[in-house]
Amino acid sequence: SDLLGADNALDHIATEIPLRTLTISETGTTGMYGPFQHARSKLFLALISIGYTLKAEGSGGSYGYGKAGLIAGSATRTVVAYTCFRERPDDPGVTRRLLGMTYWGQHVLGEQSFTGFARLGREAGGWVEPFENEQADEVAVSLGLKVRSEGDLDDLGTTFLLVDAEVEPKD
Repeated sequence: SDLLGADNALDHIATEIPLRTLTISETGTTGMYGPFQHARSKLFLALISIGYTLKAEGSGGSYGYGKAGLIAGSATRTVVAYTCFRERPDDPGVTRRLLGMTYWGQHVLGEQSFTGFARLGREAGGWVEPFENEQADEVAVSLGLKVRSEGDLDDLGTTFLLVDAEVEPKD
């Protein structure tokens, strides 16, 4: 996909060995809705935030810790989420988003320090946001994922793609 940029890591793979991926898909749920603005977005809370508690008392843990299971399933610690949800008044015109994340440890290269977190999305003024709607669909298809539609109840929900999967589908 042209949305991945003119020069990306996939262009530099020097082997013919297929990259193993694992797709985990949920259907008939609410999807990860909300404007991509920190705690207003379920997608932000699920993939970027760690230990944020906004849930009602007694309803379970904090947002952000569930990603540990997804990360552990990827040898490259890379997770892509493609989510579909009903349009909401606080997020008009958006029904699908796709965001990829890598979760590496903090590290230093030369003089530059890195957090270890990196995002696959669209550049938005020095910030990387998820692809939305048709762009999200285009990237999803380029990654081998089925396109979701907000008009189909079974398509509401999220597909996770684990890159270089370390677990078998039955596990």
